[in-house]
Amino acid sequence: MDKGDEVRLDRSQVEEAVTAPSATTPAERTRVALDTDDGVEQGSHDEARPVNMNLIYNNSEKWEIGRQILERYTGTPPEGMQKQVLLTNFEYYSERFGRMSDDVVTTRGSAMTARHSERLGVSLINFSVGSPVAALIIEVLATAEPKATLFLGMAGGLHRSLEVGDFVLPTAA
Repeated sequence: MDKGDEVRLDRSQVEEAVTAPSATTPAERTRVALDTDDGVEQGSHDEARPVNMNLIYNNSEKWEIGRQILERYTGTPPEGMQKQVLLTNFEYYSERFGRMSDDVVTTRGSAMTARHSERLGVSLINFSVGSPVAALIIEVLATAEPKATLFLGMAGGLHRSLEVGDFVLPTAA
């Protein structure tokens, strides 16, 4: 099989591949297309549509670069991240998280601070300010393969109908 080749598997083969320990190594990542795909989840698998190799999860070289960026910026390799991740741009949340458990470990990278609690099963990354930095961290965080990610922060320019405490699901920066 050549790099970038598309593989067609039935649902049981996909489940087996996903649960296999080796299925998550960057060297073994391949584009998997389900015969049952409706073209909505994970985009269209139309043969005429090329695979977007710019996406980090479709390109093993970018995957490795993402791993390195995550470690350099946060001081934590992907393996050190917990599977539930909080992202914030407020130091207050970071400090508060640090007091929530007696096993919190703090790492500092070149651009961000990260805190991790194995007991809570949560990592918190303070990415400081800016939408571009938020977009970068979410992209490289994919290499840690979190089960859940939640942004804690604030957004500007919201509609007047929103009140303090309302949940906002952003779709773009």
